[in-house]
Amino acid sequence: MDKVNFLFQRLKDKINFLLKRNIRIYGNYKSFEEALKNSQGYSDELILEKKINSFLSVLKGYAAYEQDTLLFFKENYDYDLLDYLNDLQKKIQRNLIILDFGGSFGTLYFKNYKKFNHTYDWNIIEQEKIV
Repeated sequence: MDKVNFLFQRLKDKINFLLKRNIRIYGNYKSFEEALKNSQGYSDELILEKKINSFLSVLKGYAAYEQDTLLFFKENYDYDLLDYLNDLQKKIQRNLIILDFGGSFGTLYFKNYKKFNHTYDWNIIEQEKIV
């Protein structure tokens, strides 16, 4: 195994340990497209179902927010984002209209909305199958 593969495997193992995941890498593909045909990803039905269930846990109040199907039970606000939005709103002196691409069920919104000053018009562009 060459040095790059060895380091990549070590990184994968650390991520699996820290996040309690089981990321596996198989195959030797000649192109990204070939690998994509032989893999599962975010659009996989099982992942979508897991994402829906974790999102519903947030909506029902069982969790503070979710990210990538992981539930978080304690708020962890993004104060850099909140400060930036507040400063921007003061500068333009009107309500902000935010367009959130790849909203992932509004993770960024739900993670921070309790700290918003509620003058944001937050819009999320999402995958068709989620909508």
